[in-house]
Amino acid sequence: MKLTGQFASAALSTGQHRTTVILDVFGEHAGGLEALAGKVLDIEIKQHREKRSTRANALCWELCSQIGRAITPPLPKEDVYKDAIRAVGEYDQYYIREETLNSFMETRKLLGVGWFAEVVGDAPLRGWVEVFAYKGSSTYDTKAMSTLIDYLVDQAEQMELQIAYDLREIEQIKEDWARDLM
Repeated sequence: MKLTGQFASAALSTGQHRTTVILDVFGEHAGGLEALAGKVLDIEIKQHREKRSTRANALCWELCSQIGRAITPPLPKEDVYKDAIRAVGEYDQYYIREETLNSFMETRKLLGVGWFAEVVGDAPLRGWVEVFAYKGSSTYDTKAMSTLIDYLVDQAEQMELQIAYDLREIEQIKEDWARDLM
């Protein structure tokens, strides 16, 4: 069960090595939570971040298209997107056996354009390689997507491109993310 809410308070139970946490959970979840009473749970609490909006996605691809067309020779927008993901995006580091590397790389491609992997060096064990496996922006929250868009805007400005959106509109898209998703 994944929930969204706010931290209300915490109290340490003296001598029992326990902390009681009170959360203010959004939505109607009483029935589902009551069913978990008395059970040991795996709990992860982290700050909530909204996922990116479709307007942010459209802006990202528009910037990738403009940058790609302005480069000589022109680059496909997908390559510009991958370069941006590589520069500021999120990735996981893996050590992979050389004989399974091709399979791993092909599987990543099936997840989408931004899901690619690159060998960055040899691993400490013989026959293994170190790989960075990048995550596509479909998994990005607003903070990560904002970083990606800011990077692309900066690239476009350095190339002196006429951006389809003015900077005020770009900031408005960022501010609207939370409202677009509710």
